[in-house]
Amino acid sequence: MPDGKNALQDLLETLTQDSEELKVQIHLAEIEAREEFQRLSGKLDELTTQFEPVKDVIADSADGVVSALTLAAKEMQDSFSRITESLKGTR
Repeated sequence: MPDGKNALQDLLETLTQDSEELKVQIHLAEIEAREEFQRLSGKLDELTTQFEPVKDVIADSADGVVSALTLAAKEMQDSFSRITESLKGTR
């Protein structure tokens, strides 16, 4: 029986260590996600600012601008989705 007690104690110590390591990893993932979100928020502001002066001329001749802004917006959407998915794993 003492061997079983030592094995259980070792297992509990390993689980405790794993738990602490996961807490650190989750904390770091949250920091990384927050930083990425802040970076993307700035880009969204910039994208919105760039859109304002051309929104009235878009219908006339700005197909290239629309394509570029659409591509940038889709890339942002993908980044937001990646952040959301990474945060789902931290809950």
